Amino acid sequence: MRGGRKLQVYDFYITPEEYKIAAENGICRTTLNSRIRDLAWDKEKAITTPPRMYKRVPKYLVEEAQQNGIPYIVLNQRLNILEWDAKKAVTEPIWGKEQRRKKANKMRDKNRKYPKEILELAEKNNISKHVFYDRINRQGLDILTAATRPIMTRKQISRLGIEAYRNLYGRKFGCY
Repeated sequence: MRGGRKLQVYDFYITPEEYKIAAENGICRTTLNSRIRDLAWDKEKAITTPPRMYKRVPKYLVEEAQQNGIPYIVLNQRLNILEWDAKKAVTEPIWGKEQRRKKANKMRDKNRKYPKEILELAEKNNISKHVFYDRINRQGLDILTAATRPIMTRKQISRLGIEAYRNLYGRKFGCY
């Protein structure tokens, strides 16, 4: 099925005019055949979409990059996908684990919703990040209260619940 309709045999036939139009758009016969017959592209799309053109990496750049410890695949990606200039692609060293970790930490700090000092304060008060976020998102507390209010035990929570019930319904607990 293509586009909600069943494919017909003639959908895979490419006319000489279609080959000619594709050639004018820079698409060779084998690419057009592959797009229509193997990949089941729509003819219009297969004929008009220009092929991706990757630049061939010159041998002298490959050798220079290898001398600088840059593998071919990285060099090719830098030139063709990232579109770096040749000098930068050959000379820029590859990041090690430590540099990638520093960059990730920097991005995490940049995108942080709550200040790092508040999260450290919460941790200092034995409040986990999960509890901190829960207090803000579900309980509606401000960030300072969420980071400083001590965590209550089950017994304390139970006493508060009983007290709230008695204030609402009177002294008789559990009686209607």
